[in-house]
Amino acid sequence: AEALAEENRQNLYAARIKLIAQTIAEGDVSRAQELLESLRPREGQEDLRSFDWFYLHQLASSERSTLTRRIRLGLRQS
Repeated sequence: AEALAEENRQNLYAARIKLIAQTIAEGDVSRAQELLESLRPREGQEDLRSFDWFYLHQLASSERSTLTRRIRLGLRQS
């Protein structure tokens, strides 16, 4: 049962990584960050995060910073 649960967790991780990439591409950075947070391991769990998670995390953070700057600049120009 534990092996099956771990396999399901790994499959969920892979599916969520794909979803996160799509979500970022669609511009829904807040949702992408929520999904990224959902993949952090709980206490006692193996950390499945690898390059893909950290890359998408950085990308989402960069996108959020860019959006924040655009909003601030837009407000200053008004």
